[in-house]
Amino acid sequence: MVDSKLQTGTAGLFVCDAAVLPAPWGLPPTLTLLCLGRRLGRQLAAATGMTGNQ
Repeated sequence: MVDSKLQTGTAGLFVCDAAVLPAPWGLPPTLTLLCLGRRLGRQLAAATGMTGNQ
């Protein structure tokens, strides 16, 4: 189980795969997962103060 920031109950552990989707909807989740991964990457970069190509 993850929260809205894709974080689990364990500090620093995030999950970003098809397991976070509540139910299959009949279409491949590829684009949804790409967007979730990008969102998580930006979130983690902001939390650590990283910007650009660091």
